[in-house]
Amino acid sequence: MARKVPEQKIAEQLAELMNNHNFNPAVFANLIVNEQSLYTQDRLVELMTHIIEYQDTRFKIEWDLNKTSQGLMLSSHLAEVIAVHKNPISDTQMSIPFGFIS
Repeated sequence: MARKVPEQKIAEQLAELMNNHNFNPAVFANLIVNEQSLYTQDRLVELMTHIIEYQDTRFKIEWDLNKTSQGLMLSSHLAEVIAVHKNPISDTQMSIPFGFIS
């Protein structure tokens, strides 16, 4: 049996905890924000960004199969926001909304 890398161990532990009906994501998030360093929080945001991007890919596949979930749909919308953040539009590329004059 191959040794598990730390990421695999953590993923399995987190999945096991989240499958427990007593797990409260809001409490977990609060503990991370209030009891962990900014470095740890930044790493978690990086992790969530990757999860959202992977879920967006899965959303597109599931959508083509006429299947989806609320989480996949939300991930698809969040992936759009992440993409804009990663590739911001310069001021010269932005269009002025109708009705606003600069």
